[in-house]
Amino acid sequence: MGGTAYSRHFSALQCGRIQRALQVSSLRHFAYGEENPPDLHVTGNQLIDFTRKYYQTVIVDSGVTLTITCRVEMVPSAKIIVRPGGKLVVDGGTLTSACSGELWQGIEVVGDRTKHQLAQYQGIVELRNGATIENAHCAIRTGLAGGAGYATAGGIIRAEDAHFVNNRRSVEFISYMDTLAGGSLGDNVSRFQNTEFIVNDNNLFAANNCDFIDHVTLWQVRGVEFEGCTFKNLTSDLTNRRHAIYAEDAGFTVTTYCEQHASSQPECECPEEYATHCAFSGFENAVEVNTTGEQCPVMVDGANFSNNAIGVRINGNHFATVTRCRFNQSSLPGNSRGNYGLY
Repeated sequence: MGGTAYSRHFSALQCGRIQRALQVSSLRHFAYGEENPPDLHVTGNQLIDFTRKYYQTVIVDSGVTLTITCRVEMVPSAKIIVRPGGKLVVDGGTLTSACSGELWQGIEVVGDRTKHQLAQYQGIVELRNGATIENAHCAIRTGLAGGAGYATAGGIIRAEDAHFVNNRRSVEFISYMDTLAGGSLGDNVSRFQNTEFIVNDNNLFAANNCDFIDHVTLWQVRGVEFEGCTFKNLTSDLTNRRHAIYAEDAGFTVTTYCEQHASSQPECECPEEYATHCAFSGFENAVEVNTTGEQCPVMVDGANFSNNAIGVRINGNHFATVTRCRFNQSSLPGNSRGNYGLY
């Protein structure tokens, strides 16, 4: 047996107990982690339902589902990678930074840009029941970071009743077009329903010598859905108001979420008492669309805009519609350079 003054070593069992204590006990508050630790592969379906700290990158392998229902803390160098065919489900849990004053890397949901958006080909991230991702450089990216991002795009994100809080960027969609039979382009199946995107003065940007980027950026994707979502910039920074949604050669829809499912009468408008409208507040340009290449439809319908220098800005897109929106320009954020509802 190890761990005595005479044996001068720890047994495998003792090492395992030490490792577990550093992950799940109060000792985790006093451990920072080693440099470049080996990745941790999740090779079988797993449920994490107790507070845990990870000191390395966690990889969800193909054919495996990792479900998180509690608080999971990640050191600054750590990320979660979901391989094609793998799934990460955050069901009421929270993914956050482990170290005081530092951001963690976020989630990379990996796909195959040559394949359709089916579960066997693409990684999937699902957020539900109050799931929260906070204090990340990029909360979710649809592809690997760096030069491999383009080839690994196509990952799927589904969020309902979720929260993105104080991330430099909440969601990054990397170029992916699903070509259907006959050569037509299909819509991306990623969607966000009743989801909150927020930055406030509790963020860690200044401590990490960085700035807020945008809540959601889309590059060469089409059909991403936002239903009943809230986007806010509540920071007191007067110069860095940025965007809620920024799109380059991309298409998406911003619509009202209807609590009363109207599947039997889809042509009917949702009764106001059951409607949750998308809302945008506190940005320089709440929604900006720039199109110089592929023309992708953009629809913004029934949304509320307040305290934004520009509500919706469209450049070069010939298939953009903005309908039934409310723009309140009575107060503007910070050192705003404009005062336009629709530009």
